[in-house]
Amino acid sequence: MTEILEHLSKLFGHIPVKGVEAFLYNGLKALIVLLLTGLFIRFLDRRLKQKAVKKGLDVDKGVEIYLSSINKIFWFLGFIVAIHFAGIDLSSLFTTGGLFAVAFGFAFKNVAENYIAGFILRTEGIVKHGDIIQFQSGLVRVKSVGLRFTVGRSPEECDILIPNSIFVQQDVSNFTLNDSFRRISTTVGVSYDSDLSKVRDVLEEAGTRVEGCTERPPAVYLTEFGSSSVNYMVCVWTKNPWNGRETKSHLNEVVWWALKDAGIVIAYPQLDLHLPDGLESPTPAGG
Repeated sequence: MTEILEHLSKLFGHIPVKGVEAFLYNGLKALIVLLLTGLFIRFLDRRLKQKAVKKGLDVDKGVEIYLSSINKIFWFLGFIVAIHFAGIDLSSLFTTGGLFAVAFGFAFKNVAENYIAGFILRTEGIVKHGDIIQFQSGLVRVKSVGLRFTVGRSPEECDILIPNSIFVQQDVSNFTLNDSFRRISTTVGVSYDSDLSKVRDVLEEAGTRVEGCTERPPAVYLTEFGSSSVNYMVCVWTKNPWNGRETKSHLNEVVWWALKDAGIVIAYPQLDLHLPDGLESPTPAGG
């Protein structure tokens, strides 16, 4: 072994044997670090894919790109650690770039938040391809969860880019997280002269005739006694949350015709004017 080190010392320009030995030792440590980094990345890649398959997520091209980006980050960190173990002092570089790193951190704070949020979304599977979510008072169908943005499609056929940090920092409704049921409701007011028992029966029966809403029984609630009507709320449940507008339109039509056919008056705002006895109504000019 000593003869090999002496030969290498001559090959490297008569470097002392101890220097060659230290160089080989540090190089070995650097190689071990890179090897461990590769094994860790391979293990992490498999675990994330297995977890995605368990949760029913498709390992599509978007997922592959996402995992590839994460792998590059770990490779970069492993390379920095390997350089340190190889005996190359990077402290001066880090000290000089400290101020730049702070400025860089503030400038890219939102970007980092989106990347971290994207990692959380991918690992936990709380938002995935095909989900129906509510964003800014409207429905969005998720097309893909990327590194920084989640791409969704609105009912108006418009692609929407949603920063991933929104799903972590704000309340976002997901209609398909555990199941696809969505409640659709409408309100209707009936005359105070109506038979309320009959009204309830008619509204409950009408709810059973809404297309695509037969798996759960409808619910009818008397919500308030208004100034001109007794107000009810009719609720049905659909397993197709994306078609909420069509379902509500159908519900409104069914309720309208059910009350009409039953002879129940659908109330509308009206104002009654009562005059004191002996007071005549004013005569129109020219009358």
